[in-house]
Amino acid sequence: MNPSEFWQNFKLGQEQEIAAGFIYDGLRQLHELENLNSNTEIFPILYNLAIGFERLLKVVINLIEFDESIDEVKFQKKLKIHKHLNLFNRINIIKDLDLTDKHKDFLKLLSDFYNLQRYDRLTFDYFDSTKGSSKDVESFLNFLKKNIDIDLTHRDLMGVRNSLEIKILIGGLTRDIVKKMREIILEQSGSKNIYTYEISSSSSKAAKIFYGDEPYTFNIEDRAIIELIIYLVNLSEEDTIELIREIDPVDFDDALMSNTIKAILYKNPRNMQSIIDAIEFNDDESGKNKDRDEQIDYLINM
Repeated sequence: MNPSEFWQNFKLGQEQEIAAGFIYDGLRQLHELENLNSNTEIFPILYNLAIGFERLLKVVINLIEFDESIDEVKFQKKLKIHKHLNLFNRINIIKDLDLTDKHKDFLKLLSDFYNLQRYDRLTFDYFDSTKGSSKDVESFLNFLKKNIDIDLTHRDLMGVRNSLEIKILIGGLTRDIVKKMREIILEQSGSKNIYTYEISSSSSKAAKIFYGDEPYTFNIEDRAIIELIIYLVNLSEEDTIELIREIDPVDFDDALMSNTIKAILYKNPRNMQSIIDAIEFNDDESGKNKDRDEQIDYLINM
């Protein structure tokens, strides 16, 4: 195997998995948000999706354009751009991807974010003077409004509620583009007799991104956690469950139940903090119990 084949076989294979990991993280962050107003929470969604798609598009370009006769330095120099639509069109000319304007608008959203808005907070005039929010948030919300029926009129007071419809929109567009890229990776790997398409594990982030046919959401993962809770609550003979039942529970307020479920599912700081506050209050009221702490440490580290 010569250096070029090694690079396409293994290094590009790793790169596609890295790209899928970024895409997974962006979608997961979207899934965990209750509202879509926070500048600091929407930024990582766009950032991870933008990086993930850029890297995946470049993997595909490498596979369809690179051969032994090409000037490698000039070829790589032409790839040092962050404009997602340019990369997409470069592939589309050769492969006719047959995607809609909505998909292109989605890539433009990511491209504008990465090239025009990513560093806005480091400049004096990044705020939208009428709304007080940043340009990337405005672009993201306007993209949603253009494609599904959401009301942005009173969002400063009520917030833009994240919904399954929003998750399906972004997850569906992501799936469509990824599926086209994956088809080309499989096709090029076959024609070149290489194994770039392989990923490290069928239970990895990349597997979620590359193997799914439905719009990417995390509802099945949420269901799995709830099913596990039901199983644990109803199990009667398992030693671990008996140990759990021996530990006196913290007296959580029933009103926290919604936050408790969301903390288990999403682990986001906002939901988790209410649980942590209740635990710390319990410790302050009842005092630290060394034996109880050791039992919990055992469960954490078993």
